[in-house]
Amino acid sequence: MKEVVCELKDICKDYPGTKALLNVDLSFYRGEVCALLGKNGAGKSTLIKILAGVVTPTSGELYFKGDRVENFNPRSAFKRGVSVLYQELHLFPNLTVKENMFAGRLPTKKGLVNYKAMKEITCNTLKSLHIDIEPDKYVEDLDTVQKQLISIARALSMKGELFIFDEPSAILSIEELRMLYKSIKKLKDMGKGIIYVTHMLEEAYAIADRVVVLRDGRKVLDDLLCNVKMQDTERAITGMKKEVKTKKIEEEAKQKRTKLELNNVCYKNRLVDINLKFYEDTVYCLFGLEGSGKREIGKILFGVLKLTRGKIIIDGKQVKFNSPNNAIKNGIGYMVDERASEGLLLGKSISDNIILPSLDRLRGKILLDYNKIDNLVSRRVSELNIIPSDPSVKVGKLSGGNQQKVLLAKWLEIGSLLVLVDPTRGLDIETKEKLIRLIRELKRGRTIIIIPSEIEDGLKVSDWVIILKEGKVVQNEKVTPETKKEELLASAGLKF
Repeated sequence: MKEVVCELKDICKDYPGTKALLNVDLSFYRGEVCALLGKNGAGKSTLIKILAGVVTPTSGELYFKGDRVENFNPRSAFKRGVSVLYQELHLFPNLTVKENMFAGRLPTKKGLVNYKAMKEITCNTLKSLHIDIEPDKYVEDLDTVQKQLISIARALSMKGELFIFDEPSAILSIEELRMLYKSIKKLKDMGKGIIYVTHMLEEAYAIADRVVVLRDGRKVLDDLLCNVKMQDTERAITGMKKEVKTKKIEEEAKQKRTKLELNNVCYKNRLVDINLKFYEDTVYCLFGLEGSGKREIGKILFGVLKLTRGKIIIDGKQVKFNSPNNAIKNGIGYMVDERASEGLLLGKSISDNIILPSLDRLRGKILLDYNKIDNLVSRRVSELNIIPSDPSVKVGKLSGGNQQKVLLAKWLEIGSLLVLVDPTRGLDIETKEKLIRLIRELKRGRTIIIIPSEIEDGLKVSDWVIILKEGKVVQNEKVTPETKKEELLASAGLKF
């Protein structure tokens, strides 16, 4: 029997008008990775905040290493050994790795900072986690996963006992995740307790030993993953039985119309002789590891990058894009993955965001035609079921799922060819399923190219899958019930 590092007994947390947690009994063990799952609003964040001392439960008891916790505040939680690694990491970019490791507790010798000890301890801690980063390197020069690893090492050096990872996959590529997984496995081998929060079932089954599902503030599942089928876990998350629908390969009487052709397309040393055809009424998954060239294809189609050699043919005519403006005039919409920082104007209304790429089409003889604008916005809000439906509401006040719908809506008027980069990224399972159904409905009369970080997201929505590796197409086939994700990942160069 594994040793319990942390135990919750009958934990409740009430807020005005809602019960965030209701009678939750839960234990976390040493040497175990526990996946904490649940859709948005299930209670995951509240549970993490209680463990981190940010929130005091309304009732119930919390024990850490056998001792009852009386004081709920971040400082005492950290002293107990609770370390939460949020997506936004609390590191000092202008300091070195070793200085970040010892921020707030600098070792001294004869009244002076002992930099030699700092470097030595940092080296040993990083080495124990198999992290290959120079202690003298500045944090601002590190990539995202390296910053995550430094945060882990810092917590370990401060006697961390329970490590909580808050959706790291939302900001890391697959290759970066593999590096993170190795460090998590090392923490597990050291006998640490690990809670891994994710929206991705596949990720939970790849890394965790046990799964806990919260729904509406209650614990509805707590079991070893080896005992639970994936569809049962998904049912616990949503509360609904999922219909298993096999995708039918329709043998159409007439061939679909070719919308887009890429002929011998090259871009620097990142794309090599890409030859692809894309048809109407079809959703494509364009997948590869980061650096495979998948993102470059999307940016070339939107005029952000200029191809080095080759031809782009749309509706039978060769086109050349010098800017996104050219792409928009040719009916191409490009939905970026960073909706908050690049895709949307959060301080502007739903209406303003939706009409932005279409302003030229919404003019009268001189001024904007507001009847056209109202009709367009009303149609898109209704078609995509954007909530709230009031087009004057600022986008920054919407949920992540509804922001994603607004981002999609702004390109529908433009795009008979849509390039969607990570359209379901960061969404919970239920919201993700709704958006997938919506994209499939929108494919009629359009060609849609999905460029996902996770192949599972792409396969759920797509009719066709294209795999890139090192700038070349290595697989190009129809998605069928026999399509195996593991084989596609192996073709892309990834093996867990």
